[in-house]
Amino acid sequence: MQRNRLKRRLREFVRTDWLGAAQDEEPAPMILVRARPAAYNVGAGALREAFGRCLGGK
Repeated sequence: MQRNRLKRRLREFVRTDWLGAAQDEEPAPMILVRARPAAYNVGAGALREAFGRCLGGK
């Protein structure tokens, strides 16, 4: 259950924060996200901030 919740959050962050801006880039960017079990207990705000830093502030 925790893993699925985390996956949904990460997919939502990609969709809302990053995907729109990345669609215009050539070649189309690809990302792979691997979340560790320690991320299960991180709040959504902190997770979104860390995810944004990993994507270069997008």
